[in-house]
Amino acid sequence: MAHVFMFRFTSEGAKNISKITELRKEGRQKTEELGGKIVADYLLLGPRDVLYIVEGLDNKQAMTIAGFAASSGLLTTETYFAIDSAEGLEMLTQT
Repeated sequence: MAHVFMFRFTSEGAKNISKITELRKEGRQKTEELGGKIVADYLLLGPRDVLYIVEGLDNKQAMTIAGFAASSGLLTTETYFAIDSAEGLEMLTQT
């Protein structure tokens, strides 16, 4: 199980990349404090700017991370719950 976080810079964030860099460090620390592990961290070309894949968080903890990022005013967030495809297919075939 994992959570996929997709972030987009706000106009304020795009003007203040140094603040984004600091927020990234704080976000990584907060994720680790909650027991999560960032397993992928990418900058993107397209409608979203940053992609994180985080393992080890429950949905409430993922909401905490999303809220932390959004409250900065530097990013907007989208967060998705993801499950390993083999595990998910096994669950789907049990119905």
